[in-house]
Amino acid sequence: IPIIIINATDTSYIDYKTPNYSTLDISLFPESGVFLEGVNNTIALQILDCNVNGVSIPEIEVLSPKGNVISKLSTNQQGYGKFEILNTENGIYSVSFEIDNRKFNHNLPIPDRIGVTFSANNFAFADKIILNIKTNDQSLRQLAGKKYTFVLHQNAVVSAADYTFKAGEKEALIPISSQYLSEGINTIRLIDEKNKQVAERMVFKPFPTKTNTKLIIQKQATDSITIRGISPLSFASLSISALPAQSVANTSYTIHNSLHLDNSTKTKLKDAAYYLTDFNRKKHFELDNSLITKSSKYDWFSILNSPPDKKFDFDSGLTVKGNINSVVDNRDKVSVMMSSLYLGINETTTLNDKNEFQFDNVMAIDSTMLYFSLIDEKGKYKKLNMFTRLINPKRPFLKSLAVNPNPCVAGKSATITADWPELQDAISLNAVSVEGKNKKETLQYKYLYHFNNNMARGYKINDVDVSTFRDVLQWIGSHGYNTSTEAGKVVITKPYSMAFQGSTSPAIFMDNAPLIDYDLLSNMSMDNIDEIYISRSGYGSGSSTGGNGTIRIYTKRGNGAKGGTIKINSQSLVIKDGYQPMKKFKNPEYVSVSNPSFQQFGTINWISNVDTDERGIFNFAIPNLYQDAVLLTIEGISDTGQLISEQITLQIPGN
Repeated sequence: IPIIIINATDTSYIDYKTPNYSTLDISLFPESGVFLEGVNNTIALQILDCNVNGVSIPEIEVLSPKGNVISKLSTNQQGYGKFEILNTENGIYSVSFEIDNRKFNHNLPIPDRIGVTFSANNFAFADKIILNIKTNDQSLRQLAGKKYTFVLHQNAVVSAADYTFKAGEKEALIPISSQYLSEGINTIRLIDEKNKQVAERMVFKPFPTKTNTKLIIQKQATDSITIRGISPLSFASLSISALPAQSVANTSYTIHNSLHLDNSTKTKLKDAAYYLTDFNRKKHFELDNSLITKSSKYDWFSILNSPPDKKFDFDSGLTVKGNINSVVDNRDKVSVMMSSLYLGINETTTLNDKNEFQFDNVMAIDSTMLYFSLIDEKGKYKKLNMFTRLINPKRPFLKSLAVNPNPCVAGKSATITADWPELQDAISLNAVSVEGKNKKETLQYKYLYHFNNNMARGYKINDVDVSTFRDVLQWIGSHGYNTSTEAGKVVITKPYSMAFQGSTSPAIFMDNAPLIDYDLLSNMSMDNIDEIYISRSGYGSGSSTGGNGTIRIYTKRGNGAKGGTIKINSQSLVIKDGYQPMKKFKNPEYVSVSNPSFQQFGTINWISNVDTDERGIFNFAIPNLYQDAVLLTIEGISDTGQLISEQITLQIPGN
């Protein structure tokens, strides 16, 4: 990632978005990749500068081999245009234009004398695409009676249509229903009798976009704003970013660009959001022009002749292998259970004749814990003595991250209308003053550094707690969780879920062993409890997923404890070298959030994973930086593969 060093006192900068006319790259693309003599050829034109900015040229002349002007065109703001050469002659055609007192001229290749080409009209009709296959007199003598096949495909969705040239027929129109196209980018290939690709064209089928998310401010506190949303997508995973409403950040690159467009073409489509925003017939025409300049990421010859070899195992989770180091009676009637409330894991497997067990495809986050229990046929926990390990957790990253720096540094000087935002950690200090503060007495906790409990809030249970709460369940209910009994079972939930798959229950551990059943807590006296640690987000307590928090309960071992120590038959495995934990976004510490610089260049928050429920309802919170309005970008995907990408300006009353 390039790093730009600025002088905060200098308000000028290089505007790389302004086209630089001294570095223009002019490219010409015959439609379907074939420029054929003796037929009408459609040519797409692309003009970019060295910063890959599209250049809009108001008037471009198309010159015949004799130098005569045969057509005129212009390019749009993305640098694309299109023209047609009628009854193409054998010779060199060119385009010519003048801009910024500079003249430019670029030649087309010499047309092929033998071959087949085709064009596609994909925007004139909503329900069909018209393919126009063409050849010339010289070619027809060889091609008459030979079959050609149009292959329309997107990934594994494939349709085909055959055509055979007849004697004297050099051109034909072939209508194909749009139902044979998939939403997004489709590749159309013309294939001959020997399965050789003759020509190729990419087309776009529009898709509906989800843009009616409703947002309601539920609570506005001094430090935060809690927002409830209603999304058109149920069971979706969303990413939400918050910026000041006047932000100048580039928010044009969306999830639609990546999954509907860029995953199909060899080169990315410049400013795809321009076409997809407020999509209409005009933009469909412009997008179709730009797609003439693109080719498929997947080569036809390789598809047919070079299927990918399986050189590496699919990296879908880790393998956990273990041994029971004791005699197991009735081995065929017992099972080993592996569980992790945070990771949503609750799996069982059997033992082989060597007392070995194995779990495959375990999605284990680094530093989390898995718990193992031995269960008999009646569902009772048995004493467990075992050894467990991860198989091949350290897997090399095989695809290096190569950064290709752009040698182009050309751009126009511009002046910013506000100062650069000042950050708390980037201040030049002229003097340092030291102030003394009274140091609070630090309470000593026995289990403070067990399982990173220092990242949680600890409670040392005292006589007041014992006299106030009748049992541990009531104590948990007084610390932010909902407790109830449903069908005779104890249920503990958080007011709203931040966990994977929409679960609202926290992970509860008793003496570092997970509690699968909460019923034990409703009758457990506070006399038995030494310390309790609550992590609201779950960070630092063995899981990076956060979820609905962790509650770790530590009992008094002896020392007059009523009822003695709680006995739980399970063993744990700490995941080392697992998957990278998900890190939370940390906002820069701005000196001011009210000046124009923050309004244009500042950030408020980014929440990487917010889940919607079956009704599309979700909740999230952002810091209250006392903005009149915030710009929220919501993107995500549902469990059925539907995408959402939406920008909403939310007014904040009272700020």
